[in-house]
Amino acid sequence: MRTRIFFFAAATSLVLLILLAGGALGQGTYQAQIRGVVSDPTGAVVGNATVTITENVTNLTTTAKTDSDGYYILRGLRPSTYSLKVEAPGFQTLQKQDVVLAVDQQTTLDFSLKPAGMSTQI
Repeated sequence: MRTRIFFFAAATSLVLLILLAGGALGQGTYQAQIRGVVSDPTGAVVGNATVTITENVTNLTTTAKTDSDGYYILRGLRPSTYSLKVEAPGFQTLQKQDVVLAVDQQTTLDFSLKPAGMSTQI
């Protein structure tokens, strides 16, 4: 009788373990990312620039800083529509609206910042 109960408990535990592990393996990340380089009009990279992304629906923001090579990456973004803003000391702020990200999408967006005080005459 004891061996029957033991085998029943062991078999039940094994079935539960397989079912739970299968469910965990079937889950995807469903997250997107944006990466790119921030530079100036001459092509020189802009280090320590702030890249802010805002999800339009929730108004939640995530911020990244560019490294010494001007590279930034924003990970773990939900599929949605976003607005991006890039700022750096001595440069004009640049904004990009309506950036749509899909499930597991990896997008590259490079930005070229104009120096502050630079104006365009028509």
